[in-house]
Amino acid sequence: MSNAITQELAKKKNYIIMDDSPHSDIWNKFLDSQSNGNLDQTYEYGEAIKKAHPGIEVLRLFAVDGASPVGLIQGHYQKKHGYGRDLTIGGSYGAAPVIALENRNEENMRVILQGLEKSAHQKHIVEGELKWPEKLGFQPVFKNLDYEVTSSYNVYVVPLATSLGDLWGKIHPNKRKNVKKAENAGVEVVCGQSERDFQSFVGMLKTSALRANFDPRITEIEEAWRQFSSKGSARIFLSKWKDQDVAGTFIITHGDTAFARAAGSLEDAWEVRPNDIVHWKAMEWASQQGYSLYNMGGVEYPEPHEGESGWGLWRWKREWRGTLERILVYSKVYLPTLRKLMDATRQTRKRFGL
Repeated sequence: MSNAITQELAKKKNYIIMDDSPHSDIWNKFLDSQSNGNLDQTYEYGEAIKKAHPGIEVLRLFAVDGASPVGLIQGHYQKKHGYGRDLTIGGSYGAAPVIALENRNEENMRVILQGLEKSAHQKHIVEGELKWPEKLGFQPVFKNLDYEVTSSYNVYVVPLATSLGDLWGKIHPNKRKNVKKAENAGVEVVCGQSERDFQSFVGMLKTSALRANFDPRITEIEEAWRQFSSKGSARIFLSKWKDQDVAGTFIITHGDTAFARAAGSLEDAWEVRPNDIVHWKAMEWASQQGYSLYNMGGVEYPEPHEGESGWGLWRWKREWRGTLERILVYSKVYLPTLRKLMDATRQTRKRFGL
């Protein structure tokens, strides 16, 4: 940050820098100063989203109190015909906005949210939603600024014990049995950072997506790999069996957290439990590297019961004996008049089959 900018900021109180392109070093220096990992708010994540999806714009706000950074917020939205729709801030892997731990107070949160609304008006963004961990509070601030909770979901996080023995003893006996079964069958897990490792993983991710009928977001995964591998914070863990890669997971590290960003496998090898051992080895590595948490992404809220949609994945995840963190989805219409006009136009076009 230049001396001129610093001197100007020092004259102001709770000044909001609204700049879509702050230098990545400035952005990440503040973000990295906070102990908690926050994948969705990293500069690299914003760049990956923008490059993966044509027509997507990234919004970034950086807040300072005098010359001291106190918070930031990053989101992305669809830009079409001069207007923005579906502003999304945060996701199943991280909280948004980010407030400095030593200054986590309602005033700073209010300033950031007000800056967000001002920026939304300037950019003609009609509406948006913000994902926020319930445990962090600030519900009165959101309510006073007319945000409404429209949905929620859980994030599954595995605390990494200080010793591997404690971590191993904590997981469900069935998981330990499956890991041992994989080892006895000759499954080996390697941690790689090469393009070959990544392409092998992508192939298994595509196979899994076809089998389970989900969108693998390959382009987004590829851009995330480029962004994070260039700074040494992306790795691919691969289970190998009979000289073939049979399961893998894409790990991105930030702050105190290792994020399991995506996973894929070959069904023919499930009998030797390659999915269990690949995540166990990733957790083992993360623990040895000093990370505190292993974030496995979102699950439904409330947790599904046997026979319901999502039950199989939830049953598999819960055996890692992690914790559920509820994420509230706050929504707000920034331009209500324009929203009504767009809705009316959409209904008219639908009525006449246009």
